[in-house]
Amino acid sequence: MSDAKAEAPAGDKKATPAEGKKKSKLPLIIIIAVVVLGAGGGAAYWKLRPVPPATGADGKPAEGHGGAAESSEKHPGGVVSFEPFLVNLTGGGGQTYLRVTLKLLVESEEDAKLLQESEVAKAKMRSAMLEVLAMQTADALVTAEGKAELKKALVHQLSALKQKQEVRDVLFSDFVVQF
Repeated sequence: MSDAKAEAPAGDKKATPAEGKKKSKLPLIIIIAVVVLGAGGGAAYWKLRPVPPATGADGKPAEGHGGAAESSEKHPGGVVSFEPFLVNLTGGGGQTYLRVTLKLLVESEEDAKLLQESEVAKAKMRSAMLEVLAMQTADALVTAEGKAELKKALVHQLSALKQKQEVRDVLFSDFVVQF
């Protein structure tokens, strides 16, 4: 009887355990896909979630938070758009330049419309902004403080034009410094 295994016909092959069914990789692929999609969803939520303003112990907005945003919400103002500026910067021997697209925030929509439609006013403002931009250095512009100083200088230069419409803020929508 022990010879029964040995006497099995040659055509009747039985699979050895090593040659058994190959395990499917489908569960592993599903697990990896769920983890990747979950991580992506978590990252998107973290990046896009609304952030409440910082509050102090008394429940009021902390100093430096909410002041400008609240005044902007009360008086939304108008926006004047400009074509991108491309300017050689000082101190680089003509090898460094700034490409910036900016918008000006003015008191009202009517003011913005008047400025946008007036070729003379836009040309004067663009010229004044080019003067300020051309005096900048690349080293100063790559810092947050440098950008803040540039905004202040632009607002100051534009207010010197003595127009009826006052520029409240400068908004950068594109800012590239090439070394």
